Amino acid sequence: MPSSGETTTLASGHVAVPLEEEDEKRIFRNFPTFTDGASRLNPGRWLLLKGFKDVADRIYNFKLRESDVVIVTFPKSGTTWSQEVVWSMLHDPDLKGAPRSPLMDRPPYLEMEVDQWPTEVKFFVPPLFQAMCPGGDASRGTVVQMLEVEKEPRVIKTHLPLSLLPRDTLDKAKVVYVARNPKDLVTSFYEFSRTIKRLQFQGSLAEFADHFMRDELRYCPYWEHLREAWQKRNHPNLHFIFFEDLKKDSVREYRKLAGFLGSKLSEEQLARVMEHTSFSSMKGRDEALGKSDQMNSEGSFFRSGQTGSWKQKLSHDLESKIDAWTKENVADFGSDFKYFIS
Repeated sequence: MPSSGETTTLASGHVAVPLEEEDEKRIFRNFPTFTDGASRLNPGRWLLLKGFKDVADRIYNFKLRESDVVIVTFPKSGTTWSQEVVWSMLHDPDLKGAPRSPLMDRPPYLEMEVDQWPTEVKFFVPPLFQAMCPGGDASRGTVVQMLEVEKEPRVIKTHLPLSLLPRDTLDKAKVVYVARNPKDLVTSFYEFSRTIKRLQFQGSLAEFADHFMRDELRYCPYWEHLREAWQKRNHPNLHFIFFEDLKKDSVREYRKLAGFLGSKLSEEQLARVMEHTSFSSMKGRDEALGKSDQMNSEGSFFRSGQTGSWKQKLSHDLESKIDAWTKENVADFGSDFKYFIS
């Protein structure tokens, strides 16, 4: 039977259903900071903290503008990197010091009010809210009010799948979707979840990967998240990027992204943005963030920033399990999808 709580029908048509009690116990025994439960949103089986249903309609009904750019990623797929690239291309390609709020506030995080915060901080009110919206009413939604006064073109980041975004997202705004190999993603997500104080994952990499493959981490299912975007990859308002391509041929991918955004960068501007947003530059420039009080002594928002680092972290057995899981899930993606296992 589901844990206590009622089902809720959302404006998107999804139905939020409390987790089965057995599933909830298995998931949350490894996450001591989360005690308020989670929901599955059907169709899709999206796993989100229970509080998400209280803001889901506000997000789905949010009015996007034609100048908006929405960056969509599954967690640990290059979100921080891509947001800085997009923001710099659109707002400061000459790097002449356009006003910049803190990196993690630029751009606003659409579902920040409820995602990844302990129960006692159910609705997180960012310090930037009071500065941007003096006299604002947090109960109306901090992020949507911040976006109302954000300078255009607005850049918005989210980990939500396309089906939970504002109803006219692809008709109105541009969407940049970044995908990452599941083996690199799971090792990065594990280190992040283990060392950030608001998550405090208690368990091994193998246990974390098991949660991942059972669709028991926030924003799962991973493959459905990718599938929704991959099926829309030819839509004129969606630009699908593989993290691995961005690392392997940055010049080509930056040019393609600039073209999609309509930013018309010169070669000199492109080179400046590439240098400014390289992993080493961002890690050095934002080390204060990387070692913020949100992390324990082992943690950092900026780790290796590489592809293939899973080879030093996954056991042979765990690698084989993820490969088998991948093979089961990519059969309908088509031959131009990168994460096939032969």
